[in-house]
Amino acid sequence: MPKRIPILLLFSLLTFPAVLGQDVVVEAGLDSSMIWIGNPTTMRLSVSAPRDLSVVFPDFKADTLVRGIQVLKRGPVDTVLLDNDRFRLQKNYLLTSFDAELYYIPPIEFKVGGVNYESNHLSLKVISFGVDTASMELFDIKGVEKPPFVIWDYALPAGYVLGGLLLLLLGYYLYKRFRKTKQITEVEPDPELLLPPHIVALQALDKIKSEKIWTEGKYKLFYTQVTDVLRKYMGRRFEIPAMELSSSEILDFFRKNKEAQPVYEQLKQLLMLADFVKFAKFQPLESENHQALNHAYGFVENTKPEECLNTEESEAEPKAGASVTDEGTV
Repeated sequence: MPKRIPILLLFSLLTFPAVLGQDVVVEAGLDSSMIWIGNPTTMRLSVSAPRDLSVVFPDFKADTLVRGIQVLKRGPVDTVLLDNDRFRLQKNYLLTSFDAELYYIPPIEFKVGGVNYESNHLSLKVISFGVDTASMELFDIKGVEKPPFVIWDYALPAGYVLGGLLLLLLGYYLYKRFRKTKQITEVEPDPELLLPPHIVALQALDKIKSEKIWTEGKYKLFYTQVTDVLRKYMGRRFEIPAMELSSSEILDFFRKNKEAQPVYEQLKQLLMLADFVKFAKFQPLESENHQALNHAYGFVENTKPEECLNTEESEAEPKAGASVTDEGTV
């Protein structure tokens, strides 16, 4: 009995590699073992092995499987999970041959887990087309024939050319029109911009004074017109966005301006009275309307550029806007 134990142990050691080898199965197969010359067929190589083993598929050099059989395309590796922590890897190769012959494909070598394994061998029969040379009739090579005239073969290119020309003409017309509009804009600026800002403001105040709309009870419109004239004048004269500023913001600016100090209080009275009329529906007295117009004239006259002041002081005749009395006379 003791002598049988070493024999069983030795038998187990001898068969252990074979048992391990059975865990890896490599196979090779063809979709068709017979093809017409020049036609393709697919060779499928697969490996079944434990998941922890690395698998290296064969790499056929120069796209040649064996002499006479070419590898046209290599597919990706498809993986299928099996039971018992195993997987099956498969890769397809597209083959063809241009020589009619029976080809022997020897076992293909894989490397699985660092160990080389060989697949089964394959055979591929390539057959050619039979040609009956005895009954075959030969013909001479035909000459070049002139194709028939078809109008649609020329209509489409002609349409493209005509459409392109129309687009070019339209673009040129729009360009010329844009240039003409731009030149007109450059040649004809706003007439008010050609005059000094104080002249424009004084002319606007003269017009308001002549219309006397406050006598019709249109107080809000009257004070809106007067303050808009002053705001436009401030925008050009002092380069501030007066049309977008509130009355308090305008007063803050001129409180720090030395040129406006002599008429700052009059401007303050005018803007505060205008806000009361426009927003609180306050109805001013006749004298307050005349005084507001006088304050507007005075602000423009006293803040216009210094060179304009020196020029006008040298003239003997009094200028428009000198005074507005309670009776509305100048």
